[in-house]
Amino acid sequence: EMRNHGKGQKIYDAVIAFAKEKNIKTIYLLTETAEKFFTKNGFSKMGRNTAPEKILNTEEFKTLCASSAVAMMKHI
Repeated sequence: EMRNHGKGQKIYDAVIAFAKEKNIKTIYLLTETAEKFFTKNGFSKMGRNTAPEKILNTEEFKTLCASSAVAMMKHI
């Protein structure tokens, strides 16, 4: 019931602004439910095993997120 009210977009915009302030050049994520949202915001689907080693070694990639989660990335 909270979808389509703009709250996710506001959170997304704040995260991107923070990343830019910190001079982060690329954002990686895993999602099971929001692939369309992130695609709309410029993310591209990627092979889960093609992420940089530093990302692959996070707990999210190794154990916390299901293997069915879609890996995505965006250069900012």
